[in-house]
Amino acid sequence: MKRSLDRKTRIALEPRKQPRQQRSSKVVDRILDAALVLTREQGTKTPTTLAIAQRAGLSVGSIYQYFPNKEAILLDLARRWLSSFPEVIAKRIKVAPPTNREEFRREVRKLFIDTSRLYLENASLMPVIEAISG
Repeated sequence: MKRSLDRKTRIALEPRKQPRQQRSSKVVDRILDAALVLTREQGTKTPTTLAIAQRAGLSVGSIYQYFPNKEAILLDLARRWLSSFPEVIAKRIKVAPPTNREEFRREVRKLFIDTSRLYLENASLMPVIEAISG
């Protein structure tokens, strides 16, 4: 039975402001990259906002300009990760279509390897995704 998030919870998980300038986008990327590194290092233990700020080389106040809490950071990180799957698939599909059964099998194997690698590199995000999906 899936639980849906109430309105307050949904609002608390949304980023505070969207980066409009390239510099702001780079700050958000630094925050998300730092959070990813920490989730990989710490496994199921979610990193604190302070730890994310320190790893990103930012103040906690800078983090709060973009995200209301660590859960919002992790949610955005999970969204970024999930959105990378179609990219991987699209790259593999852009290759010339297979002309025979063996080529098709080879391409399917490569696609499986690519998506498996993407999953394994970011498996530490699975608890976050499971918590979000209820």
